[in-house]
Parts: sequence; structure tokens; C-alpha cells
Amino acid sequence: MKYRVLLCAISFMVSSLSYSVQCYITVISAPCWSGYDLSVDILDTANNSLISTVKVPKGSHYGRVNFECKPAQVFAAQATFEPAVWINDAHKIYNASRYWKLPDNAPQQGAIWSIDICYPTQFANAPNSTSTDSCKCSLEGIPVIENTNVIQATQVK
Repeated sequence: MKYRVLLCAISFMVSSLSYSVQCYITVISAPCWSGYDLSVDILDTANNSLISTVKVPKGSHYGRVNFECKPAQVFAAQATFEPAVWINDAHKIYNASRYWKLPDNAPQQGAIWSIDICYPTQFANAPNSTSTDSCKCSLEGIPVIENTNVIQATQVK
């Protein structure tokens, strides 16, 4: 009996390790925000813990991070930027208007999950920048993730 319990415990630990998947989050900053340093915190909604921070430096239009994730994990995003558009908005946090949910089942071996997040389009109450450039995000010029099996996460409200 002891061996069965031990075998079950070891099987559970090994199977839970195999569900870890490589995730990539790319934050795209619209051209109208190119004069700002953008920082986006990625949070796990299960426990509101910080997973990673994606930085988009002034003059750039994207930032990307990768990390280990699990099936059915749900992410939220919170953005800050500098310099402030209005003095009263210094250090203000802007929450994404959606969540991103990973598929419930682990992908085939070697597949990765990818999430693209656009600032300011996908953030609630983000102020208008002072730029006259376009405020639409574009994937143009962003390097493709080198994997033959990239799966996009689902956006949920």
C-alpha cells in the first residue's frame, strides 16, 4: 500500500512538471506612444502575483518576455508610463480591459503559447498621448517567435 501511495505521488509530481509550457508576451506600443517609456506588469489572476514586467523603452514599439506557464492560466495586465501626460496622472496604473486565458489542455510537445497586448487600445481609461502619430498597434517590424507551433491565447472579458 505504501508503494502505491508513493508511486501515485511521484506520478503526480512528474505529470505536473510536464504541463509547464513556454509562454511569450509581446507588448506593442502604438506609434503615438513612442515618446514614452512604457512598463506593463503581467499578473496571474489566480493569486494576483506578478509574473513578469514587459518594458517598451522610449523610441521602441515593442517589448517581449518569456516565462514558464501552465494550461488554463489567466493573465491580467497593468500599465504605467513616463513621463506623465498630465501632472495628476504621474505613476497612475492603467488596467487592461481584458484578461488572457491559456488553453485548458497542454499543447503538443514543443509548442509555445503567445500573447500580444496593444497599448493603449487594450487598456481602460488610458489617456490620449500628445503625439499626432497613429494610435493603432502594428506587428510590422517585430521579430517572429522562432517556433513552428505558436498558439495564441484567448482574450476574455
